[in-house]
Parts: sequence; C-alpha cells; structure tokens
Amino acid sequence: MTNTPQNQLLTTLESLSRINDTLSQDDAITKDLNYLTEKVHNFKVIVPIIGKFSSGKSTLLNRYLGENYLKTDIAPETAIATELCYSQEERLLIHYLDGSTPKAQELSSLESLVIEENMAFIQVFLNNAILKLHENIILVDMPGFDARNQAHHQAIARYLERGDYFISLMPIDIPFDHSIIERLAEIYFDYGKEVSCLLSKAARKSVTQREENKQQLAKTLQDSLQTEVEVGYIETQAANDLNMGDFERQLDKAGNNFDALLLDRYNPLVLEKLEHIENIIQRMRHLSEAGDIELKEQIIAAQAEFKRIEASLRSDIASFENKLCHIGKETLIGQAQSALNAALPQLVTAAKSNSLNNAIAEILRPILQGQLSQLIHAELETLELKIGQILTSDELNLNLSIQLPPAEKELLLNDTISIVSTVVALFFPQHRIGKLILAAMSLFFGNRQREEENPDALIEEQVRNEVIPQALNQVILHVDTEITKVAGHIKQQFMQSFASERNSYEKLINDLLLEQENKQKDYEEKHGLYTQVLKELTELKTTLS
Repeated sequence: MTNTPQNQLLTTLESLSRINDTLSQDDAITKDLNYLTEKVHNFKVIVPIIGKFSSGKSTLLNRYLGENYLKTDIAPETAIATELCYSQEERLLIHYLDGSTPKAQELSSLESLVIEENMAFIQVFLNNAILKLHENIILVDMPGFDARNQAHHQAIARYLERGDYFISLMPIDIPFDHSIIERLAEIYFDYGKEVSCLLSKAARKSVTQREENKQQLAKTLQDSLQTEVEVGYIETQAANDLNMGDFERQLDKAGNNFDALLLDRYNPLVLEKLEHIENIIQRMRHLSEAGDIELKEQIIAAQAEFKRIEASLRSDIASFENKLCHIGKETLIGQAQSALNAALPQLVTAAKSNSLNNAIAEILRPILQGQLSQLIHAELETLELKIGQILTSDELNLNLSIQLPPAEKELLLNDTISIVSTVVALFFPQHRIGKLILAAMSLFFGNRQREEENPDALIEEQVRNEVIPQALNQVILHVDTEITKVAGHIKQQFMQSFASERNSYEKLINDLLLEQENKQKDYEEKHGLYTQVLKELTELKTTLS
C-alpha cells in the first residue's frame, strides 16, 4: 500500500476502529468511524462544468469521453445536473428533490430518460477508458445558468457547496457575459472554490483572434476576481480543428488537488474522532487508578457535575436557537428585502418579458444560500466553543466529548441546500406564490387603461407594492419553519451526545467496580493497556498533525 494521504487516513481510521472495538466498544464511535472510512475511501474531486445554455458543455463531455452519453438537443427547461464517474459496473442513479430513495436504472435508459419535475440530479457510472484515467474525479454536466426550472436552482445550490474545481465554458463568438463572471465571483469569493475558463467553439475564430479573446477574458477575470484565472480554448465539432488539450490540462490540475482537498475536508474530522477516543481512554485509565471507595464517591460527585453540565448545555443551546431562529433570520430577511428593492429596474424588465418568477429566484438564491450557510456555521461554531468551555471547567476530570457526529455535519450542508432550493421553488408558476405573482402581473397587463398611463412606472409600482411583499412573506414563512427544524435537530444531536457520554461514564465506573471485586489482576493489566494505547494515539496524532 502506497503511503498517500488517503491511505494514511484509512490506516489511522483502522487503528481507531481496533482500539474502539477492543476497549471502549462505543457504538456511536463505531458508526462515526465507519462513516468516515467510507467517505475517505470513496472521496473524489468534483468538477462541475458550468456555463449558459448551449455553451457546449454536453458536447465537450461526449467528445472527450468518446461516446454520446449526454443529450445535446434538450431545452433549457429540462436540463438537469448529471454526474459522470468511472465504475466497472455501468448504471445510472436518479436522485430526487424530496429526498426519496434514489432509483437505479440500466445505463441504456439514459438516452430515453424523461426528466421529471421532482428529479434533483443523476449519477452515471461508466466503464470508460478515459474516465478510468481520472478515477479520482467526478465530472458534472450542469444545467445552463439561464435554465428556468427548479432543478437548475437546486443544482447551483448543491454544487456551489459540493463542487471542488469549476470549469466555465464561454462560446468564443459571443461577447463575455457579465452574469457568468458574477457567478464565477460568487464561486470564488463566497465559497473559496477554484475556477478556470474555456472559450468553446474556438474554430469560429482564427488562431490570432483566439489568443486575443483568451487574453482579454483572462484580464477581465483577473480584474473581477483579483487573482489569475487559467483560461484556455476548445473545439469539439470542427473535424479539422479538434482541440481539447486545455480541457485535459485543467482536469489534470483538478486531479492534482486530490490530496489537499481530501485532507482539508476529512483530516479535522478524523483528528476530532481520535481526540474523542483519547478522552475516553484517559477517562478509563484515570478511573482504573481509583479504589472501590473512591469509585463510589466519584459516582455521587459525577451526578452533580453532570447536572451542572446539562444545565449549562441547555442554556447555551437555547441561546443558539434564539440567535439562529430570531436574530439571524431577521437579518437574512432584511438582506433579501434590500436585494429585491435594489433590483426593481431588473424586476420591471423581467415582468415585461414574463420572466419575473425566475428573476426573483435568481436574486434570492445567492443571498439565501450564502447568508444562511454562514449563519448556521457561525452560530454552530460559537455553540461548540461554549460547549468546549463548559467541558474544560470540569473539576472531576470527566474527559467528556460532546459533539455533532460527522454524518450530521454533512446533513447540515444538505439542509441548507434543501432550504434554499425549496424557497426558490416557491416562485415557479406551479407553486402558490408563483401563481400569485403571475396573477398580480396578469391583472395589471389586463388593465389596458393603466397600461396607457406610464407602463414602466406602473409595473414598478405593482412589483414594489404587490410582488415583493408577497415574495418576502412566503420566504419568511418557509425560512422560519425550516430554520426552526434545523435548530431543533442540532439541539437533539448535542443532547444525545451528552446522554451517551453520561451513560458511558456511569457504565465504566460500574464495570470497574465489578472488576475490582472479581479480577484484581485483570484490572492491573487493563491499566497498563490503557497507558500503551494512549502512547499509540499520541503517535497517530503526531502523524495527522
């Protein structure tokens, strides 16, 4: 086995599992270690291919992989995010917006697959020689940024969080679209993800013109992002001028980030779990040094200490819920209102082209996603710091670890995506608020007398006085409900972690009392074993650090 960061993490997890199975035998830790082992083992760099509709994303991937896996003649409204990755067993897996169980199908069904409203994204597993060269990468064919459906907004919400390296396609014969550059700025600044660009359909320009366009785009991106962005060009259709070298180089660059991305995502979680086990073993060794009278006294003292910790924990969680559900929510709604009011001219233009619903969704999605994610993580980080302070003030050396399981931290990410995508979905015509917006504007456009007065001013009045208040009311109702659910779930997880630690502590003391009564020799051997294992954990921690 090669000594890669991935193998080092897997070896550490295997050692932690062995120690847990031998000594602590904690079911919750077993579950966490199994989850982390699966995530580290299956980790891949996710590379979304982004751009506007008809920028050549699907054509590029088909040409690169050597087969027409993806449809290239679909309408923007039916586009859906499609993940492509290597597997010896070919199949596809359909994921749904409502979180229902993914549906597996034969690969052959991809060509005739009908995209349904409830579909979120598709995973396509291909036994493809080109993909096999990039086994550590998942390519994502994204819906065009100008697609007007719920899956489009859900895909953006999902892959802004999950994507690792974004490649943006811009047709070389179309002037640079600043809406795309704004999206790249969001990816780079708000989510800290790396981006690169490809000018597609390069054969439509001469070699000299290609270089001029490439340099111009590179300068525009550097001015916007304040960093150097790699820019290349591709041609996938002209038989005498095929060129995908820049795309391959960008994929290689993404793949070369594998180790750094893996460690950034999972090293802290593995270290956190190591320290959790270390606390348990220290607790076991500490208690194993006490006599039976001391252990009985410890039980009484620990009960009082657990009551103190629980009271402090409940108080801090209540403060967390208040900041998240009230103060944070009000700030979030205020930002949404300011953004809609500031975008009145844009909304008026959208109303005249019958695209007001989508315009509202486009304005609210980045605000809700960016601010909601920051809000939840900032308040959670504050709560974790407070819990840490509670535990460090422990006078009995209980060595407790009260924390969210790794799987629950990932669920928080999915909760944010779900909240954002469902709020955005409210504004589509098939949903209640979408119908209200359409009705409000239809009523206006049906009033010819009002149209003749001053159309733009009257549309602005209708948008300001009818549409924006209705939109905000729906956002408030939905966000309030969903944030309350998130806060309640986080509270439940922390209290479960506390209960588990308390039960584990009490069980340990009772087990040690029994051992002292029956097996003095075994008791001494265990004390030595605890010391030996703590030494091993220290060595493992040094490796991770």
